[in-house]
Order: sequence, then C-alpha cells, then structure tokens
Amino acid sequence: VTEISNLPLGACLTIEDVVTGTVTTLSSGATVVVQAQEAFRGVRFIIRATPSASTVVTGSSCYGVHDASIDVSVPSSDWNLSLSSENGYEFMSQGSVTFDHLAAGNYLLQVEHATCGVSSQMIHVDQPQEIRTAITGIEKVECSLGTTGMLSFEVEHANWFTYELRNASNAIVCSGNVEGSTALIESLPADVYNLHVFTPCSNETVQVDLRDELANKIGR
Repeated sequence: VTEISNLPLGACLTIEDVVTGTVTTLSSGATVVVQAQEAFRGVRFIIRATPSASTVVTGSSCYGVHDASIDVSVPSSDWNLSLSSENGYEFMSQGSVTFDHLAAGNYLLQVEHATCGVSSQMIHVDQPQEIRTAITGIEKVECSLGTTGMLSFEVEHANWFTYELRNASNAIVCSGNVEGSTALIESLPADVYNLHVFTPCSNETVQVDLRDELANKIGR
C-alpha cells in the first residue's frame, strides 16, 4: 500500500481475503502477503471503506457568547470521542454526542474504535463580529440656542437595531427601529444626551454633548 488519503473522519480501508476470511486494516506503507497453494480463479480480495464519523458545527450566536456546539455522529456506541480546546479543556464521550456550551475557537476532535484506531480532525467554531456603536458625526447647537443639533451614528456589524435618545433629564427625546446599520437624528436642542442602542447581541450607551462649549464658558 503506497498511500491512503482523503478518508472521512474515523474511516479506514479493510481488505478481506474471501478464501481465508481474514480481514486486515490497510494503512499507508502496509504490506499484504498472499499465499496460494493452488490455482484460484475469481475475486480473491475485497476492499471496503468502513463507516465514518460525521460532524455538524453550530457557531456562537453572538460575539463572546459560549453557546456554540459540535454534533458528532458515529456508527456505534463503542467509539471513543475526545474534544480538546486550545486553552487546555478536554471533553470525553462514548458514542454519538453533542458537545455544547462551547466558545468560538479551534478544537481537536479525536475518534477511536477497534477497527481503525485513532484519527483526528481540527474543527473551527465561528462567531459573529463584535457589534459596536460609533458616533460618525455631530453638530453642536451654536450658542446653545435653538434646535440645530444633529448626530449620526453607525452600529458596526449590525443588520438592524433599535435606539433611544434620552436627554439629561432621562426623558426620551426620540426612538426608532432601523433596518441597516446607520441612523441620523436632527433638530435637537443643546443638551447632554445618552444614546441607547439595542441589538439581539448588544446593549450599549454612548454619551453625546451637543452644547456649544464656548457658550458654556461664557455662561459661567
């Protein structure tokens, strides 16, 4: 046997001698010795691939949340499984199992059974990008008089979000549901505002001061 590659996780090749009934597991570099005491005509050897393990990986629902999972299905309960993480944690099981409450990252899955021995596979568990609110523009109220204040903001890596803008008295000035990642709020009086932004994966508060700094100094 010169080379065996691209086999599914946990699978191997076996060769059966139909004359003797002997079944041998094949591996790269192995030698199969055949002895024939008399003439034989027909199929002498059958090569089969054994059943394999299958995996389904579900990534984290939100950035930094430990709710990812790896489902491992194996043909029978006599398969031994181990899942180890980069930070040293190791999870053991026998037979099909769901490894859950996992953080994003790289994991080494090893499977072992009597026919094919040990095989392994690296598995990467994804997570969404971190959601962050960034103020992209402000216009302060000149002389702190009137309602010419404006602010724009972006909720990075979000597809939709809700927001509330509260003034210094904690009263809601405006709110909205936005499909997308950006919003613009205009016609604001001079004040210190708290912008509250909510997504399924985040809850942030950003403070914005729309008062005219020069007017504030004169007022003192």
